[in-house]
Amino acid sequence: MKHHYVRYAALLGLFAVLLCGCEDPPEIKPLEPLKKEESQASESPQQTPTTTESQNWWQSLESLPFEAWYVQYAGGKRIGYYQTLIKPQEVADGIRIESRGLFSLKASPTSSNPTSYEFQLEALEDPQGNLARFTEVTYADDVESRIEGSMLGDRLTLKNTLPDGTSSKVSLAWQPGTWGVLGIQSMLLAEPMQPGDRRQCRILVPKLGQIIAVELVAGSPEITTLPGGATPSLIPIDVVMQSKEGQARSRNWITESGLIKKTLSFDPTISTFHAPRDVAERIRDEMLLGRQLSKTIPYQSAGPSNDAESVDYMVEGSGIDLFRLFDKTVRQQVKSLTALRTRVTVFRDPASVPGLSLTEPTAECLASSTMIPAQHASIDKLATELLSQEPANDRTGCDQALLLTEGLDKIISDQPDRAELPNALETARKLEGDVKAQAVLLTALLRNREIPARLALGLKPAESGTQMQFHMWVEAWCGDSWLSLDPYLGSVAAMDCIKLTDTTLNGSNPYGEILQVYAAMDSIQVTREPKR
Repeated sequence: MKHHYVRYAALLGLFAVLLCGCEDPPEIKPLEPLKKEESQASESPQQTPTTTESQNWWQSLESLPFEAWYVQYAGGKRIGYYQTLIKPQEVADGIRIESRGLFSLKASPTSSNPTSYEFQLEALEDPQGNLARFTEVTYADDVESRIEGSMLGDRLTLKNTLPDGTSSKVSLAWQPGTWGVLGIQSMLLAEPMQPGDRRQCRILVPKLGQIIAVELVAGSPEITTLPGGATPSLIPIDVVMQSKEGQARSRNWITESGLIKKTLSFDPTISTFHAPRDVAERIRDEMLLGRQLSKTIPYQSAGPSNDAESVDYMVEGSGIDLFRLFDKTVRQQVKSLTALRTRVTVFRDPASVPGLSLTEPTAECLASSTMIPAQHASIDKLATELLSQEPANDRTGCDQALLLTEGLDKIISDQPDRAELPNALETARKLEGDVKAQAVLLTALLRNREIPARLALGLKPAESGTQMQFHMWVEAWCGDSWLSLDPYLGSVAAMDCIKLTDTTLNGSNPYGEILQVYAAMDSIQVTREPKR
């Protein structure tokens, strides 16, 4: 049941092209199957059903490379993304299609936990849009299955390899008018439908290993609500797809050029929108982070005492430049011992680091951004409240930074690590968050008080004491040095935090640097050494 559900859900995604964000789809009654006798009834010429034959280029060379990003929702919740790239084939006279996606779906409506699915597709089509070959790999909770197809004459041979390594082959007749891996979208771009048109075609669905029949009916243009408040006039296309498993019904909204802007699929109900690249990449990275939250690395500790002035860590790893991996400017010294071993020394007082070269703050460390709206009235109000708990008495920037850190710790509720990273305003309103959310909020509070601040990313021992895990804290500029603050502790950051990098988090995607730390964790292990 699980594999059937995901294959079906992924099938629905092939026919969608999306918009940024998501709103509740309009009320739409599922389309009744198009009856054969109805399709043959006497109609005006523009409504006469046709079978689409092979077209010339459905995607012109001048428009390549073409890239599109998509986001899907089910039950009001985001379930996945995928990306499609079309480019000229370098060797043959054709086009190359690459698509990849990540989904989190329940195997059935009664399942308690979702299953993570990832797919990667590569295909080659000839100048007329006919399929030459393709390979699609799907991972269900990291268990791989594969389907490969190759065309010889008018036959398509499919090889399906299951997770246990067994494989089977099937040969399908490839008739004129059959469309390849992008299916309905290819057909509509080659020959856009007009209001009143009826059309029949065949499309290949790699995930199902089938060529299925499709019937389409175009309605009159209608004002359609899209994410972000746009209300364009689009042509609705009702679609009935007939596979061995039964019928699948959907409705697409297309532009006059045939580009699908929105799709609503039925049973199960899945909404799909075409998204700007930056929005889709953020969603992608959030999903990738969600798969790694529990990742840790081996860690051994030999102590030091709590009053030590510095801590030495031995980092071992392969396939990675250990010396360049760790930050070297803020209370850390990094010394390469061998190609596979590096010592990282963390100091309690940065001023005591011999020959330390401090990087002074840039203007970005004071900037407001989407993630850190430092000048928002709610952030300003919270900062004022936290600082009012103690007398002013000519506080320095460092004093204010400590008061904000301690005050925030008293009013905010700690939450376990989450993939989603809300902006500072959301966390200020809820007064709850994980280590990342609290660090972002403290950064906004500091910048609101004109204290330059940035976020530090690295590693910290887990509660077990035998593993290290991802951690995020804050660095505040105190006029001549950076002060490391941990809002999750409500104090100065502990010396057991090892910093890899820092970020001002002023871009639209907050996940890039976080994922870099998780990627590094695949290649290293850490030992805390006793003082020499």
